[in-house]
Amino acid sequence: AKDGGVVVAPAGNLNGDGDMPPRHLPGMFDPYAVTVGGMKLNANDQRVPWDSTRPAAYVDVSAFAEETVGVSGTGSDQYDTEFTTTAASASIGAGVSGLLKAEMPTLTGEDIEEILKRTARDAGSPGRDDYTGAGAIDADAALSFVRNNDVQRSRQSVKSVISKKKIR
Repeated sequence: AKDGGVVVAPAGNLNGDGDMPPRHLPGMFDPYAVTVGGMKLNANDQRVPWDSTRPAAYVDVSAFAEETVGVSGTGSDQYDTEFTTTAASASIGAGVSGLLKAEMPTLTGEDIEEILKRTARDAGSPGRDDYTGAGAIDADAALSFVRNNDVQRSRQSVKSVISKKKIR
């Protein structure tokens, strides 16, 4: 992922008892992986952490984890509307990451991670947390950021090279 690819990984799920079974997830070991936690809308249409997200300091952002539409595995025209895991969240993160990479192919996984974090919408309690990271992925805001800002790579920290300088 460090050399131009993008790795998007689920944060992992708690088991039925709320325990964290041992897992070997890319986000645990790869600082360049975009790790996606789960979130949902509550009864008041507020973004809140999904109950079964595996909380961890390596969670970068979040996306919907309940009743996401996914391929069912039973045929190319069959869809599963009950896709409910952080893998569902990660599939949304991968789609948005692919959209950003298509818009600007020179973006690295590290760039995309930083852009997703900068443009995320708060989910749950204000600020970063171990369930939703920087917040819910906002595809429109992330794409607008790439289109409207001077995004340049260098050997410096990605935080110092992604500016908010407007480009024509």
